[in-house]
Amino acid sequence: MNEALRSLLSVSPDVADKTPLEVIRNADLESSIQRVLQSGNSEAFEMEAPTAGGKTFEINAAAISSPSKESIGKVLGAITVFHDITRLKSMISKHL
Repeated sequence: MNEALRSLLSVSPDVADKTPLEVIRNADLESSIQRVLQSGNSEAFEMEAPTAGGKTFEINAAAISSPSKESIGKVLGAITVFHDITRLKSMISKHL
């Protein structure tokens, strides 16, 4: 977890060796990451973060695959990108 996301989510800087669920405490995020790790496919979904003042994020999760020819397609891990869409969601709801 980088500094920008820690700041957005208001989480402790001491997050080494913790799972996303331990840090962010969101079952949908944990499930999405597990599916990406198992399938190698990407996923996108929205998540509200009460610890971040009720901000809404669009989260994109993608598998990190091995670049070596011997293990092409082997999933080594996953990366998630958080986009703060709180203001966008607010603007849309005002126009509905």
